[in-house]
Amino acid sequence: MESNNKEKEIFVPKKWDDALDYEKIECRFYDGHDDSKFKLLGTICTEKDKYSRFNQKDLNDFLPVNENLRWIGLNSAGLKLRFKTNSRVIKLNVRENGNWEIYNMTFYSQNGFDLYCFDEKSNKWIYHASSTPEYYDKRAYKSTIGRFHNKKVREFILNFPTYTSVEKLEIGLEKNSYIEPVNYPTNEKIVCYGTSIIQGGATSRPGLITTNVLSRLLNKEVINLGFSGNAFLEKVMAEKISQIEDIELLIIDPEANAGYDNRLEDNLNQFIDIIYSKHPDLKIIISNKTFMALDEIYPLYKRSKKYYDKFLKNVVKNYQKQGKNIYFMDNYSIFENNYFDKSEYTVDGCHPNDLGMTLLTDNYLKNIKKILRG
Repeated sequence: MESNNKEKEIFVPKKWDDALDYEKIECRFYDGHDDSKFKLLGTICTEKDKYSRFNQKDLNDFLPVNENLRWIGLNSAGLKLRFKTNSRVIKLNVRENGNWEIYNMTFYSQNGFDLYCFDEKSNKWIYHASSTPEYYDKRAYKSTIGRFHNKKVREFILNFPTYTSVEKLEIGLEKNSYIEPVNYPTNEKIVCYGTSIIQGGATSRPGLITTNVLSRLLNKEVINLGFSGNAFLEKVMAEKISQIEDIELLIIDPEANAGYDNRLEDNLNQFIDIIYSKHPDLKIIISNKTFMALDEIYPLYKRSKKYYDKFLKNVVKNYQKQGKNIYFMDNYSIFENNYFDKSEYTVDGCHPNDLGMTLLTDNYLKNIKKILRG
């Protein structure tokens, strides 16, 4: 008696990519500064030859006040290129000013790029790949970051590294392919000023840092002004922020840096006053820091946490009495009442890991939507 069960045909490709040899696709390389091909976003720098968050004059103005601002301001956190192309391959030639050396970060986050592709069916941005180096000499590498099986026109976001400065970027696309820059539908910007956590410290890759997630979900330009270990609310920083045009919302998150001496108390009101002198009706969020394991270890940290929560809330209340659109956002409790103990949400007892950053971003998103609706 013959069996009715037929053997299932199993397709085994010769390669994982169905045997399409992307390295044989002839490519043409374009300068990432070519604004006829790519739209550079997430920066207030207007100089055409730089991948910096600030113009050179701004960086020079930081030097007499805090030389660290000068160097961290060169970091490309939050920068991105948006474009459309039907190329079956996307390659990168990259040169940076430093190598992977921060112990609590991955290569992808500190030195790498990641690529997102917009999916029309789900109406979502889908992560595609990160820039795995094909050679690496501490300052330069190449990478094939995009691979596609057909010449369909797709929209992309290429996120820049969070903790290095990109000196040169060339983007390789299939020869004779279509290429077009893409901008946001509005000029309104959200500006986020704060610590290494805003900058993206310890997140595993650039697309997962809070400002980049907010930008994708809100379809708005979000400016990342995170300054690792140096969010001290300096007057010069407030002046630079006050000069940004079309700010819809400003988020100020300095406690984890300025809240360990008297700088939070001494500088915060002046910082806010400078902003309001140029943008009197601006909506502002003042946030406290996320939970850190150090707060459980050192009694002084726990006492100062209660003190600064009260201080920040009082600052907000005083400006609200003046009729200002200012709000307090509680980030400290977001790791509580979840699946894991709250200690599990950092990578080093201080900086949120990807789980922690997701909860932080959710809190930002919830508060931003509420405030912008109001």
